[in-house]
Amino acid sequence: ATRIAYGENKEFRRVVTLEGALFEKSGTMSGGGGKPRGGKMGTSIKASVSTEAVGNAEKELALLVDQLAVLRLKIVTAGKRYQASEKALANLEIHLAKTQME
Repeated sequence: ATRIAYGENKEFRRVVTLEGALFEKSGTMSGGGGKPRGGKMGTSIKASVSTEAVGNAEKELALLVDQLAVLRLKIVTAGKRYQASEKALANLEIHLAKTQME
């Protein structure tokens, strides 16, 4: 990279090395450095959790999902019963008003 950046004709070029270092036209060098340490987020946590703990957590999750489905069904049923009760109450009030007029 330095051979290309500072070539034979004394005309500086902007060049990036394979390691990521940047040679500017002014002659300064920037970037590069050590190896990037990214991409390892959460790897230490995976090593400390046993397969038994994962299995137990999955069983508990499945149980909770089943309980949630049952509760949602109960909510829907209760909503339908409430609407039916509201309708019956309205009909009774209309019937009461009619009988009081007679």
